Amino acid sequence: MRLNQVGLLLGFGVLWVSMQFLGALGGPIPALLSAVLIGVLGMFAAHFFSLLDRPVWLLPVVLGGCSLLGLGITFLDRKFASFEWLAVPLCLLVSGGIVLLQTMSRKRCGLCNRRLSPNALTFTCPRCALIVCDESCWSFEHRRCQLCVEHRVPILSAQKQWWDRTLGPAAIYGRCQVCMVSFEQADLRHCGRCRRPQCRDCWDNLNGECARCGWTVPDLPESLKRIATSYSDALPSHHHE
Repeated sequence: MRLNQVGLLLGFGVLWVSMQFLGALGGPIPALLSAVLIGVLGMFAAHFFSLLDRPVWLLPVVLGGCSLLGLGITFLDRKFASFEWLAVPLCLLVSGGIVLLQTMSRKRCGLCNRRLSPNALTFTCPRCALIVCDESCWSFEHRRCQLCVEHRVPILSAQKQWWDRTLGPAAIYGRCQVCMVSFEQADLRHCGRCRRPQCRDCWDNLNGECARCGWTVPDLPESLKRIATSYSDALPSHHHE
């Protein structure tokens, strides 16, 4: 937790204790209403000011503690009915219910199915279109989800006409500069810049990029172009975190 978050949390804590104290001075009903108000406003403030990142369940405990402290201060001044202490579990119930609703409404990773936090880094796989998390389901090296990596899901066209139009005719000599397969065993296509050959499988596996000079096939699918842009923006922050 950062220093500014600690300061904000302390400031709001004083406010929530004061709200419960003033509510309890007004009697049982104001005390219970104050507890509900603390639960709702506390969760709103936590979301708006990012008071707590993780764990989210800690905030209802903080709010319940503020309610208990406010009631305790009031109790030193006067005696009140025992059911007024229900304000504390009521505050916990309201704030905890909000946390539960927020958690249940979060999107899930399309691969591991875990709930994603609002600030989670996600990617849409250009090959299968699944929205996956960056923690274990996205391959930064291959720019696709782990499922597509394992099953070698292709993205470039399988039609020979597309390859002829995009990279020219197949090579009649040499080997793939990546996997070293010969032109007799696979369909090799020359790079548009350095003229080094790569087999169609390696062109696809490298997302249409030349392994030697980084030249990119001009007629790539739109999904692959989008992920290349978002990937270049997200990768530095990913390593920074």
